[in-house]
Amino acid sequence: MDGEKAVATLKEIALDKELPHTEYALFGVRCPYCGKMDRIRPLEHPDEIEEILGEDLLRYRTAWGILARQDREVGICWFCRQVIKLEEDMTIAGPFEE
Repeated sequence: MDGEKAVATLKEIALDKELPHTEYALFGVRCPYCGKMDRIRPLEHPDEIEEILGEDLLRYRTAWGILARQDREVGICWFCRQVIKLEEDMTIAGPFEE
């Protein structure tokens, strides 16, 4: 699975399972697609939502492993539903260009 496929997989699963399950947004971080600042939410690590993912756990874990790194997380804009990368101390989230 390449980066583009990983983004598509996470987006599909996030929309289907209504992820993230945590109810908090990262304020002060702007979406690179729609410009909203109050809708960015980090997606949960696969280990935190195994029961929710069910049969999609392996696909989510694989896609997560490709996109998430020690220096960045994976998020989603709750407004435009785009999967985005979240890096420490950022004010604009970034698109995955891998």
